[in-house]
Amino acid sequence: MVPSATAVPLAVADWDIPNGHFFTETNGAPPRSSAKGFAVTNDGGIPFWAEFQRLGGTANVGYPLSGRFRWQGRETQVFQRAILQWNPTLRQTQAANILDELHNQDRDQWLFEAHATPKALSPDFDRGHGFAEAAGNRLALLDGDPAMQAFYQATADPMTLYGLPASLITDMGSHYALRLQRGVLQRWKVDQPWARAGQVTAANSGQLAVEAGLFPPEPLQ
Repeated sequence: MVPSATAVPLAVADWDIPNGHFFTETNGAPPRSSAKGFAVTNDGGIPFWAEFQRLGGTANVGYPLSGRFRWQGRETQVFQRAILQWNPTLRQTQAANILDELHNQDRDQWLFEAHATPKALSPDFDRGHGFAEAAGNRLALLDGDPAMQAFYQATADPMTLYGLPASLITDMGSHYALRLQRGVLQRWKVDQPWARAGQVTAANSGQLAVEAGLFPPEPLQ
């Protein structure tokens, strides 16, 4: 989706459009060299743009990696760190449990080897507990790393953006990692080009789903 040429500023990489915003940062072209990109809007009564802003915008959700498309029977848009979907029954936007979906697609070994992501908890972890107790037990896993816990709690609506913990905190060599239903938190042991030692970051879980081939290619172009 590309806005009309009259709406394209020459000196910026993203800009407001009617009912939303247009981004060119992930179009694969040099900065400011193309008007090709992805629109995030509230069109059709589906408030992806409003939810994107509520969850913290590019700082938390990342840039869009797709336009809108149908996936698993729902209107969907892929972002670097989240997959937003419209639930027509509840009339609200939700974030897909993308790490749970990768687990269901038998991609845990690939995530572990290629992306230093811990493997999912055994089903025994929740067995015998009701939802509230199981959720409390999973949230308690954050107690093992105060820096990760602080990062999670400081996020705008962490339950929507990340969901519940879905692994133990695991030493992955260069960093400690915690898998969640919708993302991965990483606390780095040594300085990295994108983070200093001790800093907590969130992995690009939407990008992981793209690399795993979960989506059709056309909306990603």
